[in-house]
Amino acid sequence: MLTIVALALFLSIISIPNLQAQSQELAIGNTIDTVYSDSTIVEEPISTKPEKNLRSSIMGGPSYTPEMSAGVGGAVLFTFKTNPKDSLIQRSTVPIAFNFSLTGAMVFASAQSLFFNQDKFRIQNKVIYKQMPDHYFGVGYESATEIGDVGDNTTLYDRFSWELNPVFIWQAVPNVFLGAGIDLNRTWVENPNERMQEDKDFKKFGDDIFNSGFILQAQYDTRDVNANAYEGMLLSIRGNFFSKSLGSDFSYQQLELEYRQFKQLFNRRSVLAWMAKTEIGFGDVPYTEMSMIGSPNDLRGYRWGKFRDRSMAYGMVEYRHMFNRRKPNKEGSYESKSGFATWVGAGTMGDTPKDWSHLLPNVGVGYRYEVQPRMNFRLDVGLEPGTGNVLFYMNMTEAF
Repeated sequence: MLTIVALALFLSIISIPNLQAQSQELAIGNTIDTVYSDSTIVEEPISTKPEKNLRSSIMGGPSYTPEMSAGVGGAVLFTFKTNPKDSLIQRSTVPIAFNFSLTGAMVFASAQSLFFNQDKFRIQNKVIYKQMPDHYFGVGYESATEIGDVGDNTTLYDRFSWELNPVFIWQAVPNVFLGAGIDLNRTWVENPNERMQEDKDFKKFGDDIFNSGFILQAQYDTRDVNANAYEGMLLSIRGNFFSKSLGSDFSYQQLELEYRQFKQLFNRRSVLAWMAKTEIGFGDVPYTEMSMIGSPNDLRGYRWGKFRDRSMAYGMVEYRHMFNRRKPNKEGSYESKSGFATWVGAGTMGDTPKDWSHLLPNVGVGYRYEVQPRMNFRLDVGLEPGTGNVLFYMNMTEAF
């Protein structure tokens, strides 16, 4: 067990100097995400030996996005039990992702979910680093729709950022978990475009923002497997508190409320999943930390960061289905490694909840491939209705 825990911590530590992820080409929530035009999936021999606790899966290949141009990217997924004899804990997951492009963009990210001691203790951590061309549309729905298309003089700038976000979680009573953690992040801007230099929020918060704060959260969690639930539910409330007294450049707070539900339909691997989430900001929330729609874990199809404001809400319904074989494989199983998913969703945003007046609809479809038991690689295609915008996402584990 100590060896495995040390490995998990080592994988977290080596990610710190070079990790950050955002935009539709790579993201992190409870998954690691990147976009590819072509890819290769490789399962190392260690992942095919049932007697081995540690399993690993590798995927990678050429990539292309409008911001990062052509390049190469990939991801590695490690899963293991911190105590192989503990039947009450899930397999811990340590995904690591990277992306390099011809424009000089570089993104590294890792999100670890570790389970200990009969699931009485958990650690969730994100370590991210990113340097890449990005686009800033301003704050609010009107600003994003007024600009329209991206351009060198209207939206383009160079963004550098890193984030460290460990949360330590204890089981208070069965299915009820209380957590506390820290949130450290920094974003700095180079080569801002002319419009961005005149933006009121950019003028207010500047081109170099450091945030330091703490996290408190409470969850009711009955999901069977966090990374790819077939049944159960999650109710979560989380508060992020940043203060100048803690070294932050600005003082502000963010409240997050989330609900997820999973139900099996036609068979064990036929799942209807639905969720709703809201984020509300208070105080001087920097434009870099405002709520944003369009990550690979919410409304896939919108450019991440195009729509941002101090508060937002969104919901999705997603159907996931894994196929069955016509004939059994060598192990006698009829279960195929391939499947699909499709979803519909919508979101809104504004300065406060009373300003939620514009609806952002979303639809999409995706392919699923099981790289490890209950651990899927996904290739999603998301659409922003009414605009013709189509974005592609490649991710380890499900969106929620």
